[in-house]
Amino acid sequence: MAKTAWSVQAIDDLSGIEDYLSATSKKHAELIVDAILQAVDLLEQFPEMGKVVPEMGLLNLRELIIKKYRVVYYLTFQDEVEIVTIRHSSRPMKDTSLPFE
Repeated sequence: MAKTAWSVQAIDDLSGIEDYLSATSKKHAELIVDAILQAVDLLEQFPEMGKVVPEMGLLNLRELIIKKYRVVYYLTFQDEVEIVTIRHSSRPMKDTSLPFE
């Protein structure tokens, strides 16, 4: 079973998504955030369930697509999943600085 850790960037991303969506619908924001959190919880049992981020080409950098959001995470060698960032799928990953680069 993998341990899950969140980067400061990912926490900020999730908070920003919630704030942005809450401006038009608190219920919609809650549903999206809950869906993201449930998906992250599944990573503890199935850390390799996401696909490799295609534009980055790193085997340990993976993503889950939840609605219109990309939950990007890194599989460490210590049986840990680090949530790196959460982005709208329209935003390219190339603009993201990764904590291990």
